[in-house]
Amino acid sequence: MNAPIRAGVVPITPIFHPVFSVAYRRLLDILTSYRERGACRNLLITGESGQGKTTLCEAFAAAHPPRSELERDVVPVLHISVSAGASVRDLLYALLLAVGDPFPEKGSVVARTERLIQYARACGLELLIIDEAQHLYDRGRTYTHYLVGDWLKGLIDAICVPVVLVGLPRTVSLLQVNEQLRRRFTEHLTLDIGNDPTDTPAVCCYRMFQSLCEIAKISIDPRPLVWSDLGERLLYASDGRIGYMQLLAGGAVDWARREGARIITLRTLSAAFSERVWPGAAGNTNPFDEGFAMRRLDRVGEPFMPDGAAALRNRGRT
Repeated sequence: MNAPIRAGVVPITPIFHPVFSVAYRRLLDILTSYRERGACRNLLITGESGQGKTTLCEAFAAAHPPRSELERDVVPVLHISVSAGASVRDLLYALLLAVGDPFPEKGSVVARTERLIQYARACGLELLIIDEAQHLYDRGRTYTHYLVGDWLKGLIDAICVPVVLVGLPRTVSLLQVNEQLRRRFTEHLTLDIGNDPTDTPAVCCYRMFQSLCEIAKISIDPRPLVWSDLGERLLYASDGRIGYMQLLAGGAVDWARREGARIITLRTLSAAFSERVWPGAAGNTNPFDEGFAMRRLDRVGEPFMPDGAAALRNRGRT
């Protein structure tokens, strides 16, 4: 039975985003390579805030859940998220807690790392996903980054399973500091709707939005625009990011339902944008206004200025 859709919440699964699906298949390919040949292929996945990185990790981990056997608990895919300002000790705590260590805070870094290695082997770990990996780079300076990279390199070599680092684009800088760690992550995938080889970003945005609306059993009326124009405006309204597209779709569905409508119109989209994405947007700064200048909203005070992603991160979506 399908779970009910709450107001303003439109679920995202791999089928809604071609680049998302490519990344999901890459993870599956890496896991399959390990299971069939013992190949430890490591992968770096980067993307701006709101591109669905955490959703990708959660979806993949949920598809390969822990299970109980007669003699042990098996954890085939372990997904953990690095907290802001985390140190190696903090990361170790999160990892040990996730694999069931009763005293994850006990012991030195060396002792706890050895326990983690033993737990990884004992629970049949096949893939480790470290999300929000940019936080390992944000803490400290070059020497600290080198030490973190050196510890991570040692862990990767010891557990002998594929490791996936997931984070914002600056995560690459962590690899640049430590050449040995960099050699272990030669595969790099960017989660960005602009990387979809099958169509233009505007068409991808329209198809994604249409899929989200179909889940909510509501249709779209682009008039007085044509479909291609609507796709362009959806691209500007979301900056091509899944997180903002979900906010916009959820807002549009809510507005339509409050009005007792089964169709999302341009007026609905305009209201949803000014409520969920950029409060107070009006006139030619609203992508669904006929006078919109058809440009990226990345100027000072606009939602997609360089630091504008903070608003989305504060909503708990990365």
